[in-house]
Formats: sequence, structure tokens, C-alpha cells
Amino acid sequence: MSSSNRKHHRQSSVVMRLTLRYGLVSALFCTAVFYLVSVRIRTAMIHQVDDLLTDELHECAIIYETQGMSGLVEEFLRETGATAPDELFFRLVSVKGEVLKSSDLTQWAGIEEELVSAAIPNQGEYRHVTIFSHDHPLNARLASLNLDGRVVLQLGLSLQHENLSHLRTRQILLATSLAMIGLSTLAGYWVARQAMTGVRRVTRTVQGIHKSNLNRRVPSGTEGREIDELASAFNQMLHRIEALVFELKEVSDNVAHDLRSPITRMRGIAETTLTGAPDLTAYQDMGLIVLEECDRLAEMINTMLEIAQSESGVLVMEESDVEINSLLRNALDLFQPLAEEKNILLLSDLPESEVVLRGDKGRLQRAVANLLDNALKYTPANGSVHLACNTTHQQVEITIGDTGPGILPEELPRLFDRFYRGEKSRSSPGNGLGLSLAKTIIQSHHGDLTVESTPGQGSVFAISLPRPAK
Repeated sequence: MSSSNRKHHRQSSVVMRLTLRYGLVSALFCTAVFYLVSVRIRTAMIHQVDDLLTDELHECAIIYETQGMSGLVEEFLRETGATAPDELFFRLVSVKGEVLKSSDLTQWAGIEEELVSAAIPNQGEYRHVTIFSHDHPLNARLASLNLDGRVVLQLGLSLQHENLSHLRTRQILLATSLAMIGLSTLAGYWVARQAMTGVRRVTRTVQGIHKSNLNRRVPSGTEGREIDELASAFNQMLHRIEALVFELKEVSDNVAHDLRSPITRMRGIAETTLTGAPDLTAYQDMGLIVLEECDRLAEMINTMLEIAQSESGVLVMEESDVEINSLLRNALDLFQPLAEEKNILLLSDLPESEVVLRGDKGRLQRAVANLLDNALKYTPANGSVHLACNTTHQQVEITIGDTGPGILPEELPRLFDRFYRGEKSRSSPGNGLGLSLAKTIIQSHHGDLTVESTPGQGSVFAISLPRPAK
């Protein structure tokens, strides 16, 4: 079985399980309704028969009072003569159980044993019992009335018509229940299929993704919030995967391009030294150059990896409360000797009260250091670098301005790209990663790094960081 067939089989199994559960719930519900309705109808029929027998007993009691035993017997003979012998019977018994008068009971085989167990009611009391079981052909309802404390009148009415009517009702209920179960199961299958539509959309998207087509996304649908959340989560995962693959490709391309020169340089030094006359000093110089190039390569690789991790969202941040004023003062102290060496005036304008942010202190220090180092690198002697910090309720803005040569307008859009170096910076040492790393660090803190520059006058880099909600 192929992979796609196995997936389809698992999906179909989910649909079938949901359908079977829906059908089971429908069957249980219909069975409960069927039972309750059947019992209710049977009870209503019995009550109707009891009411009929009670009325008949009441009329007989009146006849007994006005016409005596003879009139009552005459009325019974007339009633039983008009009906089938197996539908209605009567008996007059004493309170001791002796039969005084009875209709023809030849059609009621075994009724004597049933009637013996029937309790004798008190005077003026009506009592109703069922004789023979429900599935017995002579199943009937017996009503008894104690007429005067001495004579008990018993009327029995066959329940054959009621049983037949109840049987037909149960057949109708059963057919209706089966139809409802079938329709409910079909409806459950349709609902399950509709619910799985969103999952099928996700599956189709996954099957259509390959290494050169990571920009596909799960389209939105109308199946419901849960499916939309699944599609949104999957799209976010695809976005991160695409970003990681892009970063990996870009890092690989950059490594292949920018590491070629230092490796070639190291090979050239080694080859020149080894092909010359044996000289310990030359070997030592070669070793120092190789070590310096290796350190530079290691720093470049680590910086590229950190930029890639930050841009892809997998960089682990060691967050803590960061005192921005202290961080900036430490940066000024660190670069003050370099500024004095180059005869550059290093100015600052920091707020008096401490400003506290939540972030990775080490990486924020590195971002500020990269910007200060960049400003001092391109500012000529007798120039100035100005570090300022301004705060609002929502954010903190750190600006680093210089009086350097400035940046050409056409270079500004690519200024933060990795390994990009402008026309005026190619003669200066560096690898073109400092500004890119600073921007990704600031962005990982949910901030932004921008630049404004005027050629011939200088540049101003601005860091914007959000303040934590109080």
C-alpha cells in the first residue's frame, strides 16, 4: 500500500469511526424513544379499558340496587349475548370466593386458576388486574366491585384488539426508528466528511510541498474555527520552515563566497613559506597569520549563524532586566580610548533617571557596540560621535550620530544586508556583518533599527525598543 493510500485509509477510518459513533448515539436515542412511547401507548390503552370497565361496573351497581340480582343477571346475559364469548365475561361471587352466577367461560380455558388469585375488594371499592400474560391469547383485563359487602361483581374484557393495535403501533415505531437511525447515520457520515474537508486541504498542501516550493499555504475555508486554527498553525510552521531553509541557503552561499578569500590567503602564505628556504622566523610568521585568519573566520561564521538564528526566530534569548543608562555608559567607557586615539569627540546625552527594559543584556551591548564602532571607524579626525537616549511612555529611542562621510541614497536600502559594504567603506577593515547583526538583535527584541544619512555631513542610526507595560 502506497503512502498516499495509507493516508487516505487512515482518513477514511476517522470518518467511519465518527459515523459509527453518530449512528450508535442515534440508535440508543431511538431505542429509548421507542421504548418510552411504546410503554406510554400501552399504559394509555390499559387506562382506557379500565375506564370502560369502571363505567360498566357503575351501571351494574345501579341496576343491582334497583332491580336486584335477577335484573343484574338479565343485563349480563343481554350484554354477553351481543358479544363474542371470548371477548367479554362476567361473574358474581361471594366475598368468600363462591361463584354465584357466571357467563359462558368455555372459551376462557384456565381462567378459574387466574381468577382464584384475584383479590376480593372491600365494599364499594374498584379493583383492576390483568389476567394471563401479555403474549397469551386470552390476555384480558379484570375489574372487580364489591356491591354490598356480600356479593362481588367481576367483569373481564379481552385485550386482543388492544394488543393487535399496540403491535401495529410498535411495528410503525420500529420502522420509523430504523429509518431515523439510517438517516442519522447518513447525516453523520456527511457531517464527518465535511469536518474532514479542512484536514484534506492540509494534506493536499503537505503533499504539494517540496524543497523548491515552500511558499505554498493552506487556503482558508468555512469548516469552523478549529479547522481554521489548524490551518493557521500549519501555515505558521511552513513560514518558519521556509525562513529556515532560506537562511540556510543564504548562509551557505555567503560562506562559499566570503570564506574563499581568507582560505586562499592562508594557502598562499603556507605554500610560499614551504617552498622557500627553511626559516624558523618565516614559519612563525606563517603560523601567526594563519591563526589570525582562523580567528577572523570563526568570528565571521559565528556572527552569520547568530544572524540566521535571530532572523528565523530560533535564537535563544537570555532575558533579564536591563538598565539602559548603565549599558550605554559602559559602552562609552569602552570606546573612549579609541575615540581619543583618533582625536574624535565622543559626546553623550542620557536621561538622569535609570531606564529599565526587558531583554538580553549581552546582545543589546553587542548591538550598541557595533554601531559605536561603525561610527568611530568612518568618522575622520576632529569629528564627533554623539550617543543619546530619549524615552516616552511606549518606547526608548537610542541614537548614534556621527560626522562621517555619510551614505549615498542608493546604498541605504541594502545597508543592513549581510556582507554588504558601501563604496566608501571598502577600503576599511571589516566583513559587512556588524550592521546586519545589530538590526537582527534589535528586531529580536521587538524593536527596529533605522538610519538617516546626508552625504558629506554624517549619519544617524536610531534604535527603537518598546518599554514593558506597567
